[in-house]
Amino acid sequence: MREQKYVMLPESINVGGVNLYRICAARSFGNVKAGELGGFIQKEANLSHEGRSWVSGDAMVYGSAVIDDDAVVSDHARVHDLARIRGKSEVSGHAKVFGNVIIYNSRIFDDASVFDHAEIYNACVYDQAEVYGSATVHYARIYGNAEVYDFARVDGCMNVVAVYGSHKDYTIVKIHGKAKVFGNTKVFGDAEIAGSAKVYGDARIYKGAIILDDARVYDQAEVYAKVIGETIFGNMKIFGFA
Repeated sequence: MREQKYVMLPESINVGGVNLYRICAARSFGNVKAGELGGFIQKEANLSHEGRSWVSGDAMVYGSAVIDDDAVVSDHARVHDLARIRGKSEVSGHAKVFGNVIIYNSRIFDDASVFDHAEIYNACVYDQAEVYGSATVHYARIYGNAEVYDFARVDGCMNVVAVYGSHKDYTIVKIHGKAKVFGNTKVFGDAEIAGSAKVYGDARIYKGAIILDDARVYDQAEVYAKVIGETIFGNMKIFGFA
């Protein structure tokens, strides 16, 4: 018979007409001690009694969302709809995860949002970054005011998609369409990669650059302007229009 990991307390809050209940650990597991108060869930189906998964602080999990394995949702984070948080994932800060999202072995924190049908694996999404649509992020960091959406794919162990500088509130990286960004690529503020473009290797896409259509940028290439359907590689540097 399954041993209960937590119980739902009478203390509740109402979110959009749905009652969520504070949880309390029924036994010790991981870093959680028996009797420790947790966050809020709508029903037991939201939080597995297996593994070290937990909801803490004032975090809220509701709808058909599932937190299992060793995943943790904490602080003021919200997870709802059909979202699934698995593996050793952490969702914290004021992060929002909703829709039919899958988060696995990843960290979503600060004011980041992941929604629609996005999938995040072994990655970090933070600051004010957003990942949505049917976008997929593997082994990457998405941060600043970056946006990854549509069918875009970001994949690369050292990949960084970011907004840099003192004016990051006004700069946004956008990766969308069927674009793919992987390898040790870095994409900086106000850049856009769209269409079926691919950026990989050690390429650098700088502020204001636009990579469109079937463009390919790779090796140590650097782009500071618009590239439409061209191939930029080696040590090429593009300052004008390709």
